Amino acid sequence: MWSLRSVEASDDALKPYLACLDDAEHERAARFSASDLRRDFVVARAGLRVLLGDALGRPAADLRFTYGARGKPELGLEDDGPEAAISFNLSHSNGLAALVICRQAGFAVGIDIERQRTVKPELARRYFAADEWVALSKMPEGQREASFFNLWVAKEACLKASGLGVSGGLDAFSFDVGSLSANADRALPCAVSPRHVHGAWGVPEQWRLALFDPGTCEATGAGPGVTDPALPMSGAVAVFSGGEIPDVQTRFRLVSFSV
Repeated sequence: MWSLRSVEASDDALKPYLACLDDAEHERAARFSASDLRRDFVVARAGLRVLLGDALGRPAADLRFTYGARGKPELGLEDDGPEAAISFNLSHSNGLAALVICRQAGFAVGIDIERQRTVKPELARRYFAADEWVALSKMPEGQREASFFNLWVAKEACLKASGLGVSGGLDAFSFDVGSLSANADRALPCAVSPRHVHGAWGVPEQWRLALFDPGTCEATGAGPGVTDPALPMSGAVAVFSGGEIPDVQTRFRLVSFSV
């Protein structure tokens, strides 16, 4: 798993990143009216291509993507090549992008990061299961905001791994809020499973989820870190397997670098 930080950059400085994007990605970038959002998108997509290219031994610009019915990207290369075994997912928030790559066939991965911010209490009632929002409402006010976003990213990471995205409904996966909160300040690879899985996406034992704080990543190269400590963030990576699933810690290593 990798974290990529977007930095202030001129259009000239973005040219190396733009050079490896395809026509569809250029069109998406052009639709961003805000320069910072456009920059974040370009850096995130270029980073995705570079890291996937490194994993496959292919030039970043040569990678081609296909998209599922809900928009989840997949590598559109040869079915019998090494790319057939790769599952990956990307998330970005507040100038930071996080990428997870799994190189073993039969696994699906999802990742989500969000900047913690003040939210209205009724959002928990609207989006979460009844026992989840009740648990949140009973928490001390100082813990409630972080716990809300830890739960949010946990659900989104699972939904992204499933390919459903948020359209699958945040109630498709439910968690023990206390368990998430207890593990939120531990470094990867602490792992938990959903308490309940709705629909066709297996049983809780087929899932592993790890919470992490993108702000604790040590950056290599320029810059002391990847996020502003005044802007706390929540992150989660989810893994699904149709068969026996390994411990998350045997599959992921958290690193980061500035771009």
